[in-house]
Amino acid sequence: MIVSLRGTELLNNGPIIKVAIGKPSDYANPTTVRALIDTGAAFTIVNPALAGSCQLLQRGKTLVHAVGHRDYYLEYAASIQFPDSDLRSLRVHPVVACPIFHREMSCLIGRGILQYWELRYNGLPGQFSIQDLRP
Repeated sequence: MIVSLRGTELLNNGPIIKVAIGKPSDYANPTTVRALIDTGAAFTIVNPALAGSCQLLQRGKTLVHAVGHRDYYLEYAASIQFPDSDLRSLRVHPVVACPIFHREMSCLIGRGILQYWELRYNGLPGQFSIQDLRP
């Protein structure tokens, strides 16, 4: 998957892709949102409203360390798909419901997913690429 952005869009917003999030038991009816690839995030984060509207299955709580604070947030099981790309889906993957204060996205893709990918960020031409490394 290679993404090319116009002007300073990559600089201003970062690497953003479409993801489809849903219940693992209802794999065919996900909700598609924009997600920021965040190498600083240990977990994949979704807005709590998205976890509720997708009726994700709660699995427990997870301690999240963010800039200036830390707190426990609800963890859910989700299916994650990557529409319009060659990236492989994750049938069941943990996500943490934590407020994201950015109108452009409802999800942060963290290192739990990034461990399966090679991510290349090329700022001058405004491009990034992702290669799924799973066999």
